[in-house]
Amino acid sequence: MTPRIQKCGASCTADGHKCKAHLHRKLDLNAGALTYHLDVLEREHIVKSINKGSRKLYYPAGVPPAEDGGGLHELQIRLLKVVGERPGLRVGDLAGVLGVSKQLTNYHVRGLQLRGKVRTERERLSMVVYLADPSLARTPGMEN
Repeated sequence: MTPRIQKCGASCTADGHKCKAHLHRKLDLNAGALTYHLDVLEREHIVKSINKGSRKLYYPAGVPPAEDGGGLHELQIRLLKVVGERPGLRVGDLAGVLGVSKQLTNYHVRGLQLRGKVRTERERLSMVVYLADPSLARTPGMEN
C-alpha cells in the first residue's frame, strides 16, 4: 500500500465517521486521488462507507455507524438545550437567545421536527417551540 493510501486510511480510522469533503480538506488530495484511495481502502476492508443524504460517510471497518447518521448539528444541540430550559419560547426569541437569524432558527426547528425531537404550536402570529419528549432535556451531550 502506498504512503498516501496509508495516510488516508489512518485519517479515517483516527477520526471516525468523516465525509469525503472533510477528508479532502484534511489530506490535501484532489478529488480524483481521494476517490481512488478511498476505493482501495474499501476494497481492502480497512474502511466502510454509508450514504447519508447527499454525503458519503467513511468509517473504520469493524466500527458500527452512528444510528443517528452522525448526530445533530451544534446549533440544534444548543436549540434543544434552550427549549428544554424554557419551553414555549417563540422562534424569534429563540433566535435571539442563540444569536442567529430567525430564518436559520426556523430551518433547524423544522429539521428537529422531522426527527421528532421538537413540536411547534401556533400562537397568534408566532410559532412556539416545545420538546417533543421532555426527557430530552436531560440527555447526555446537552449539558453545557
